[in-house]
Amino acid sequence: VIKFAAAHFPDVSTEYKTLAELHSASEAISSPFRVPTPLGISTSEGAFLYEYVEGGRLSDLLQAGVKPDTTILTKLGESVASIHKLHYSIEKSRLEDLPHMLPPWLNSPSVRISVEQYARGIGEDFHAFLSLMQDNADLFSDLNNRWESSSFIHGDLRFDNVIIDKNHEPVLIDWELAAWGDRRYDIGYVIADCIF
Repeated sequence: VIKFAAAHFPDVSTEYKTLAELHSASEAISSPFRVPTPLGISTSEGAFLYEYVEGGRLSDLLQAGVKPDTTILTKLGESVASIHKLHYSIEKSRLEDLPHMLPPWLNSPSVRISVEQYARGIGEDFHAFLSLMQDNADLFSDLNNRWESSSFIHGDLRFDNVIIDKNHEPVLIDWELAAWGDRRYDIGYVIADCIF
């Protein structure tokens, strides 16, 4: 697979280095996880090459009505847990220069939108969503206060970025948003993908 630079992803070398480090780390630990093997990079062309993984995106399988067996979901959870524990072995490696992710609501003040704009985006579920957020304001405040940027996280862990290969193993793809962050961010992303 060839991945090219894009406006939201101008530096392919960061994702390539991330994949290379993750690939090496997964071979060295007792509970391995799967990421595509990086095969080469051309910074002048703004692209890198990585292994094609035969299988299907978890999101496509779910949309088609295929229910993954619990073994696959357990392996996905174990893979994510292994990646979150990598901070012990990666910290002094080539990935020290990855960003430290802050909670998105603190990190992007320019992305703020009005309540009316948000309501149009969410649609008819807005009032239920708003009520849920208001009812749990203390929990969100607590999460904000306890935020830790000590784990290696995917940063975009949704079912579109999980391929179930021909051996029924989850393979995590699209690492351009990887960062040092709070592992609860990845977990929340997966839960949100289940709900919405």
